[in-house]
Amino acid sequence: MNLAVLELVLLDYALMWALALGFFYRSERPPLAWWLTGLHFFAVPATLLLAQGPWLPGLWWPSAPFPLLREAIAVLLAVASLVLLALTRGHQRVRLSQWHLENDAPQGIVTWGPHGVVRHPFYLGYLLGAAAALCLAPGPVTGLLLAYTLGALALTARREERRLLASAFGAEYAVYQANTGAFWPRWRRRVER
Repeated sequence: MNLAVLELVLLDYALMWALALGFFYRSERPPLAWWLTGLHFFAVPATLLLAQGPWLPGLWWPSAPFPLLREAIAVLLAVASLVLLALTRGHQRVRLSQWHLENDAPQGIVTWGPHGVVRHPFYLGYLLGAAAALCLAPGPVTGLLLAYTLGALALTARREERRLLASAFGAEYAVYQANTGAFWPRWRRRVER
């Protein structure tokens, strides 16, 4: 495994951790759902570090084909994740409500910057990071972690969107939702804004 690429992917996860603890964390103790959704913040870096040694044979497939191509793709995905996460955080002018806190009502809807392209750019950044880890260290554990991350974030996004649609911003959010993809850009607009 290329150590420089490993360091880049770990840097991506360090940014995810910084966002989770510094931007998303509130003074309340996070409930179990917050920890389950963020499980990949712990598990992916730990898996990559364990894949470096002989501790868990079968954790990853070091002889997987096309190592240079996979490393190049991992670099592109990790850089895309880092840039997307940094841009998304930099464009926040409205405090985002936290789905896991029951009494945290939205104060507005963010539809500019990366949110103008996808509804959940933070989650897309997390998925790109998990995909980078899979490219760097392909194997059953990294594959399952990518699938887990996708499933957990899809459930979280649905929960968030139900709350936003039920909020005072529901009508505005419905138009935004119709025009903007959840994790992938929607190239055709359905409804005029």
